[in-house]
Amino acid sequence: MERVLGMLDFQKSMYEGHPEYAIFAVKAPIEKVTQALSEYQPNTEFKHNIQNAGQICNIISEQKQYWMPIVQPKNNDWAVVYWAIGCWKDVRNICQQISLTRQTKVIEFSEEDTSGAIGYYLFERGKQIEKLDWAPGFELVFESEMREEPEFDNFDEAESDVVGHFINDIFIEEGIYIPAWYLSVADPCLGRVDWMRRE
Repeated sequence: MERVLGMLDFQKSMYEGHPEYAIFAVKAPIEKVTQALSEYQPNTEFKHNIQNAGQICNIISEQKQYWMPIVQPKNNDWAVVYWAIGCWKDVRNICQQISLTRQTKVIEFSEEDTSGAIGYYLFERGKQIEKLDWAPGFELVFESEMREEPEFDNFDEAESDVVGHFINDIFIEEGIYIPAWYLSVADPCLGRVDWMRRE
């Protein structure tokens, strides 16, 4: 069954727990993405074409290391990297570097549970072309070379829902699907799943 583009499936699965994460999507085949990640961390270990690992969220903990899923939804130009749950270290620099070395688009998307902060950064060929940062009680920060700043007046829903729907629309416009965290690795909407060991 083909899933609807966007990140709402993923967000819904994260809201069942503590939504603290940093993920990114690269407009490239998964093979190119794992290659780029192996260049960034040359001594890491990969497992390719994982098919019998249960759900995407089945990260294998091993002391201070864990396995990070990288997925390629079927019939989709973007590979998704579940970079970290509760950790954002270096993620934007990594995204910018992959965007530059692979001459493609990369979008980083993160959320922090305690403050409610949410945002994304979009890079193209190493250049930041759009970003949105927002937290409840703070002014929304939006910079773009692609579109006008959105006007979030006359809220019919909670501010966080309005901002979330706007971000989802960006993902849809870019043609990105972020699979739910609890989705089975063997789900027919996924073309391939790799795992990367990270410290």
